[in-house]
Formats: sequence, C-alpha cells, structure tokens
Amino acid sequence: MFPDFPLSVLLSFELHSYLESLNLHQFAMTLNRNLNIEEAAVELGKPRATKDVFSENGSVTAELYPLMIRFRHEKSLQCIAVEISFTWATVRTWTYYTNATPSARERIQKKMDLLRNGAGSDGGSVFARPS
Repeated sequence: MFPDFPLSVLLSFELHSYLESLNLHQFAMTLNRNLNIEEAAVELGKPRATKDVFSENGSVTAELYPLMIRFRHEKSLQCIAVEISFTWATVRTWTYYTNATPSARERIQKKMDLLRNGAGSDGGSVFARPS
C-alpha cells in the first residue's frame, strides 16, 4: 500500500518525468534547499577557483561540470530552476533547454502554471525561475 522508499524520492521521480515531458533536460537535483548552483557555476567558470565547490555542493556540482564542458562554446545556456515543496518533502532541480522557440517557452510557462496550481491545491508550492 505504501512505497518502500521515501516520499521525497517518489516526488523527485514524478517531477523528473513531468519536466522531461516538456523537453526540459534535467542536469541536477537535490533535497538541499540551501544549495546555490548559480554560485557554483560562476566558481567553476573562473580560471582559478577560489573555493572547492565540489566538496561544498557535492554531486550537484559534479553534475553541473560536464554540462558546462559540453556547452563551453555557447555564450549562455537557458536554464530553469524548479522547486516543488510540500510539508513532507522539498525537491529542487535544474533543467536546461536548447533552441526553444517563443511558443515552446510559452507552453513551458503554461505547464509550470498547471503544476503550481495542482501543487497549491494539495498544500504545496512550486517555484520556477530562469537560472
């Protein structure tokens, strides 16, 4: 009747599946609400790092690094930070998309609004922002 794994894991799988259906490519996920992936990206982009972001942010930075290498010749990469939160679990994830047209971005926004409304009706919240 109840899953043998934490509800936060189930939530992360469901969120991953939902974002994938929007053609958003997930590159990192965490249950840590305090992690600042943008700061880690800036630090990784420096010629000489001033702190060890791998030990501070663990696997999330390790997932970010190959993405930065893959897109190193691009000026920027369109990313969306998504956080879904309930009283029993919070999941943060970062996704990216390539070559999204304005209509694709509008469709993503509408789907995020649906997700936000659905979570809100169950006492949760969803924050999605460009990152």
